[in-house]
Amino acid sequence: MEFNEKLQELRKREGITQEDLANVLHVSRAAVSKWESGRGWPSIDSLKNIADYFSISLDELLSSESLLAIAEDEGKQKAERSLVAAFGVIDLCSLVLVFLPVFSVKVADGALGIALPSLFAVKPALFVTFAVVIAATAAFGLAALLLEKRNPEFWRSKGRLISQALACIALLLFIVSQQVYAAAMALAFLLMKVFLLVRRQ
Repeated sequence: MEFNEKLQELRKREGITQEDLANVLHVSRAAVSKWESGRGWPSIDSLKNIADYFSISLDELLSSESLLAIAEDEGKQKAERSLVAAFGVIDLCSLVLVFLPVFSVKVADGALGIALPSLFAVKPALFVTFAVVIAATAAFGLAALLLEKRNPEFWRSKGRLISQALACIALLLFIVSQQVYAAAMALAFLLMKVFLLVRRQ
């Protein structure tokens, strides 16, 4: 008998609903529904809690093939969480663009590198645009680090795309405005993300 069928049988034998089991295991009802329909696996900790609750051993609950599939699934989830965290850290690191003298202003002898706050007096419109893009990128990175556990599916799919889009917007903005050093930093951040994605494949 497959794990999902075994779980359904055990739950029905106890006369409890998916909601009741979810409350006991401290997971969502949707998670229990997913397990019972064979569309996903519980974590190792949840498996131990299930076995304890129904007073059976893990061997009775799972076949060796199921255990291998769960371990593999958990490994993939950990890798995905690490990737989301890495993207979040890279996005948060975009704040260094505020403090480093990577923005240039034209002077008599050529160009002078200055930090973003100093750019305000020279070009207020550029200052606001750069500040908004940098702040949005950093805020998104912080959100990824703090909220990934609440909605992992979003952060592993759409969140990653939004992070890459923000990096591309920053890069294009710096290139169009001829901010060479800021563009080089933005390119470095984007390449880090590309490297992480390629390495994950």
